[in-house]
Amino acid sequence: MAHRTFRDSHGLEWQVWDVKPRGVLISGPDRRRINDRRLRRGMTPEPDRRRLRSRRVAVAPGMEQGWLTFQTRREKRRLAPIPAGWEGAAERQLEQYCHRAHPVKPTNLV
Repeated sequence: MAHRTFRDSHGLEWQVWDVKPRGVLISGPDRRRINDRRLRRGMTPEPDRRRLRSRRVAVAPGMEQGWLTFQTRREKRRLAPIPAGWEGAAERQLEQYCHRAHPVKPTNLV
């Protein structure tokens, strides 16, 4: 996980890092359609989730490949997909990414 700190044009300090979920769980009707297609093609269906020992994470559609999290003391935002080369982007570019990111309910704020 890469991590950066930058100041926006208003002087506000942001922390930004990438999140790349592993063990992504496709939930809802999409999961059923995938299993149905596999059965029609003669493939083995996914095992019952209740029997799996590995930890899986459910993510919102469009977030399966990961996202950037932007956070200040009072605000948190997410941007998906992760822009290529964000780790080396100028602060002005990071601020533009931050403006495109969607607000989320803050958790564990400092």
